[in-house]
Amino acid sequence: MGYTIGNEIALVMKEVIYLKIVCIGDSLTYDYGVNREEAWINLIENRYDVQILNKGINGDTTERMVSRFYMDIVRNNPSHAIIMGGSNDLITGVPLILLN
Repeated sequence: MGYTIGNEIALVMKEVIYLKIVCIGDSLTYDYGVNREEAWINLIENRYDVQILNKGINGDTTERMVSRFYMDIVRNNPSHAIIMGGSNDLITGVPLILLN
C-alpha cells in the first residue's frame, strides 16, 4: 500500500477526537433492569469506540448527584459529561422550584 495524505489525516483525527464520557444520574443512567449488552451506554460505547464511565446509581436524586459531582465527573477528567437526573425527585415529591 502506498502512502496517502488521507491515511495520515485519519490517524491524526483518531487521536484528536478521542472521547471519554462520564454519565451521572439515576437508574435511567445505570440501566436498571436492562441486560448490559443492550444498555444504551454500552451500545454507544461499542458503536462509536468511545470510553464511557457509568456513574448512574439506582434511586439517586439530583441533590445527591450534585454532592458526588466532583468525585464522579471532575476527578475522572472527561472530554464530555452526560447528566440525567430528576425522575426520582419528581417521584418523591420534591417541589419543581427546587429542581431549577
